[in-house]
Amino acid sequence: MKNSRAEAQLLSSVSAPAERVKESERSQPHLKTENAPLEVKVVTRETEFLMLRDEWEKLVEQCPVHVYQLFAWQWFWWKHYGTKFQLHIITFRRSGALVGIIPLFLQKYYVCHHGYSQRDNVMYSRLRMLGCGIASKENRGLPAEYGPSDYLDIIVLPENGVEVAKEFSAYLAAHADLFDEVHFQDVPQQSALNKYIVPELKKSHWECNVAEGEICPYLAAPQSMEKYLDVHPNLRHRVNQVKKEFVAHPPFSIETIETWSSFASAYRDLVQLHQLRWNRLGYAGLFSDHRFTQFQSDVLSAFYKQRVLWFKAVRFAGVRIALRVGFIFKGRCYDYLSGFDDTAPGAKKSPSRALLLTMIENAIQSKVRVVDFLRGTEQYKFELATGMARNVDIHVFNPQTRKTLRVMLYRLVRIVGKTGRRISDEWKLLSVQLYVHGAGKFLFMYIQLFVHRLTEKLFQEKFAPADFPLSLENDNKQS
Repeated sequence: MKNSRAEAQLLSSVSAPAERVKESERSQPHLKTENAPLEVKVVTRETEFLMLRDEWEKLVEQCPVHVYQLFAWQWFWWKHYGTKFQLHIITFRRSGALVGIIPLFLQKYYVCHHGYSQRDNVMYSRLRMLGCGIASKENRGLPAEYGPSDYLDIIVLPENGVEVAKEFSAYLAAHADLFDEVHFQDVPQQSALNKYIVPELKKSHWECNVAEGEICPYLAAPQSMEKYLDVHPNLRHRVNQVKKEFVAHPPFSIETIETWSSFASAYRDLVQLHQLRWNRLGYAGLFSDHRFTQFQSDVLSAFYKQRVLWFKAVRFAGVRIALRVGFIFKGRCYDYLSGFDDTAPGAKKSPSRALLLTMIENAIQSKVRVVDFLRGTEQYKFELATGMARNVDIHVFNPQTRKTLRVMLYRLVRIVGKTGRRISDEWKLLSVQLYVHGAGKFLFMYIQLFVHRLTEKLFQEKFAPADFPLSLENDNKQS
């Protein structure tokens, strides 16, 4: 998506001056304003959203949040996933100072898209978080609402958390005609949202359902790589092998992506290698969704400029055969995305795993507290991790509309829609198999893939040892 010149200048780097709020209008949060009431305002226009940037980033610096709450992540998500919806960011100020943000948007489902006014045509309305998963016909076999963000949360100064929660509950009560449901997706168990908002909503008698979400393995980083290998002695040989074969040892070399020209070409290679490998496995790949491709291009560019990005590649005879992307933010390293050519001459040396071990070593050297392997129960994560956290999905239902005919109709339509979508997804996966394997083998390969996916779904936590520590704190808290 092409941004205007003003917008491009505003987003060029963290330190670039935005349309700043006058200092006289922006009270400092540590002045004696504790007794001043909170001022609640809803941001519904993109221009207002954009003008929040400096204050947003300043608040993020003071709050225990994840990288996904950075302004760039939220803004570019909105630009590529959310613009067909209604922006609904709720801000909380005390004496002019921004102390809390609940970044939402309003998603409406219509009975009919033509022939009726939209006002009388709404079947269901949901308030959802910026950064969540949005279904698309272009997902091509990906989970319907699997979002690009691993952890979503509100942004609030801890000393204002309880009061912000009360104001949010009061806001929902005063605007009950606005929504049928509030859906908070991929929320860490130890989050400001779960700590402040959920208890207040339950206390105020909202119907608030909290369901277990995905497991997120992590490594509590030790003081040195040597201490880590003492705990994981089976990795010592692999780490030594990485140093011997990949570090300045032709034909292999490990490349750090640290110039703008190399970033652009490395991103193209990442997309290509990721797609080729997942297509060969029979999956569509994340970049089959054009929104994901454009979003990642913009947000990784912004993170590169903000020095949040960790981006390395393995070259074999000068050609990139593996790339890995991570983020380093507030003492946490996030292992986010990778691409790997499993048909390359050097593929048997596991260059992608070599990059992951390099990331862990770099993180430990940088005194990072946690290496986060993010959502998923892949076996390699538990081989490297020291603990696991779990996300939750939170649904808040409007009691005034819960049992209306309109909402019941929506649930029925949603069930039918999910069934139709599942059929469509399977057809798309079958098409991928036909494209990759040809008419002679595609059906056999599809059946093999289907059985594998079914087994994974039935035993999705099978690789998590029974005694593996489940942390309620996402391990060490953010600074």
